[in-house]
Amino acid sequence: MASAGKWTSLKPELNTKTIAVLNAMKFPTMTPVQRTAIPLLLTNKDVAVEACTGSGKTLAFLVPSFELIARLSRPLLPHQMAILIMSPTRELAQQIYTVAKEFIKSYTSLRLHLSVGGKKMSDELKSFKKSGCNILISTPGRLVDLLKTVEFPNLIRFTRLELLILDEADRLLDFGFSLSINTILDRLPRQRRTGLFSATMSNAVEQLVRAGLRNPVYVKIKIENQNLIENKKKNKQGKQKERIIPVSLQNFFVICDPVEKISLLIKFLLSHPHEKILVFFLTCAQVDYMKKILPDLSIIKKNKPLRILSLHGKMNQKKRQIIYRQFNELKSCALFSTDLTARGLDFPNINWVVQFDAPKKTEFFIHRIGRTARLNKPGKALIFLTRYEDSYIEYLKLKNVPIQELTEEQLLKNDHKNLKKPNNQNKNTNTNKSKDENNNDNDNDNDDIKNYDFSKIFQEIRKMNLSDRDVFLKGKLSFVSYLRGYKEHELKYIFRMKNIHYGRLATSFGLITAPKVKETNNVNWDGFEAMDIDENTIKFKQTFREKARQLRYQKNFEKKEQKKKEKELEKKHTENKRKRKMKRKQKASEKKKKLALEAVEKMKLAQEEWLQLAKETKALKLLKKGKITEEQYENEFENF
Repeated sequence: MASAGKWTSLKPELNTKTIAVLNAMKFPTMTPVQRTAIPLLLTNKDVAVEACTGSGKTLAFLVPSFELIARLSRPLLPHQMAILIMSPTRELAQQIYTVAKEFIKSYTSLRLHLSVGGKKMSDELKSFKKSGCNILISTPGRLVDLLKTVEFPNLIRFTRLELLILDEADRLLDFGFSLSINTILDRLPRQRRTGLFSATMSNAVEQLVRAGLRNPVYVKIKIENQNLIENKKKNKQGKQKERIIPVSLQNFFVICDPVEKISLLIKFLLSHPHEKILVFFLTCAQVDYMKKILPDLSIIKKNKPLRILSLHGKMNQKKRQIIYRQFNELKSCALFSTDLTARGLDFPNINWVVQFDAPKKTEFFIHRIGRTARLNKPGKALIFLTRYEDSYIEYLKLKNVPIQELTEEQLLKNDHKNLKKPNNQNKNTNTNKSKDENNNDNDNDNDDIKNYDFSKIFQEIRKMNLSDRDVFLKGKLSFVSYLRGYKEHELKYIFRMKNIHYGRLATSFGLITAPKVKETNNVNWDGFEAMDIDENTIKFKQTFREKARQLRYQKNFEKKEQKKKEKELEKKHTENKRKRKMKRKQKASEKKKKLALEAVEKMKLAQEEWLQLAKETKALKLLKKGKITEEQYENEFENF
């Protein structure tokens, strides 16, 4: 991002304390977003700022925050909140808090507080009661939880709130915080200034602007393509093309087979041992799996490359903070992560951003590569794509994202001298002795890398799967999560499930058996050699985990046996019950038949009696009329 002048040139003028802090933080000049947004916020304007990643948005709202407090006619009491800053993630809130603490060193009378999840509510309320709070940095969910308590509204008052900041507003809405934000806005005084900062201005963000801001000033910071400006070329509409990534960022891609991706990543890490690298994967399970297997590969152990860390949203808060701090402090390191770190977080001096997988959401491509080349510093980005995904390059170019292809040979080089660089980066190229020595060392390392048979790594990974159940389970989960994540790509016409070669993909993950899940029903496993092995025989390398598993297995086995016995007894009982029921039915049926036969016999007998009676009556009538003799009558009914 280009310089927009010194802080002393800003109108209205900044407090000397503020300028001293900025100089101490080695920010002697402003960025365009700071130059534009700070005066507006200091002159009672609501602002909605749309600016690309790495443009200096954090200082654009922290500087006016402290300036507004410094200009108050009456000093704040400890329990009076003047500034409220909301961010979508704990990491981003922590980062803002870290920067704000630099200002607190000069503004010692102010109370600064960070409120995010992962802390006990009771401890946080005690902290508010003890120290108060003038500036609160929080996530929306945590602040709503605080507002629901009985104590917080009595401990902290919003009556003197001067400024509300919604940082990464589009992401706040993506995370489903719209209801929480509305709840918070209802509790805040209307007479306040509001600053909304976002990388994109979506329809949802526009609605939030209309609901939470009064007559806002819209600020949009653009990056123009420097080559087009210098050559004074224009597009068909006569307008200069917008460039949505920093000019100091070199953006590359590599087309490779799915099986080659992990080999290329290893080669890349080995050939850049003295750099800071951020590697993005599609899912949390992939991050865990890659972090587990890569450090144990023989080629990695032999060459001892940079340290590998991992960070994703499913880690507990304490571990996330430790990893975040370690990565910031280390000069050379590789961080495996998900899109958790793609937005807002400012990692210092990242040399490379590597995208092992393309992001599910298209805008996250820009957010990911925006972790490097911040504040006009040089940086490089690289994405791995398969031949079925090469249409993504055309899509990026249509979106004015400059990108060029790298060969494997170019990938292993640190200088990339044979590639065309942005003009301003050539000016900043350092050619000191230490870098030359590093390049010579890298050349020697590259010879070792070129001579190594990388097809062996998949056999190594498969051995790891066989020898450690933890690796085995992580591998299966990683594979399945990748398929489910791939299915959620926004650009489904580029990232098509039908183009996935399941056999080669499973081979690239080093799996030993094919996962049996819904996503793999009726798929072709050509190219994958599944082992004929009972998965239950694979043991955990850690003894205590294996003992726990065996204990669970034994308990489960006993439960199954017990259930089996219970089912057999139940089956036997049911069969006996059925037999008894059948006997009862049979007896009832026989009795019914017997009664029916008896009834028929009785009916026949009764019919015969009625017939005989009728015959006798008829004969008696004939006797009375004299038509038959008494002798004939008696002979007729003698037997009767």
